[in-house]
Amino acid sequence: SMADVFVVAIIVTYMAGNASAGMGDMLKTQSQFEIGFYYFLGYCIFSIASQMMVDMTQMQKSQNTAR
Repeated sequence: SMADVFVVAIIVTYMAGNASAGMGDMLKTQSQFEIGFYYFLGYCIFSIASQMMVDMTQMQKSQNTAR
């Protein structure tokens, strides 16, 4: 459940790494997302979607047995 928080932290770090404007020549950084980030992002989306599907299935089963 903390995977989405980790993805947000990576995005914030990425944005901070590219924000070297105003720092002069002392600090110049450049960053880019590699393939691992996209695999991890896909895993997070798949994990959230599959949990939602399991919850919906369990809810439908509980409603059918209540009838």
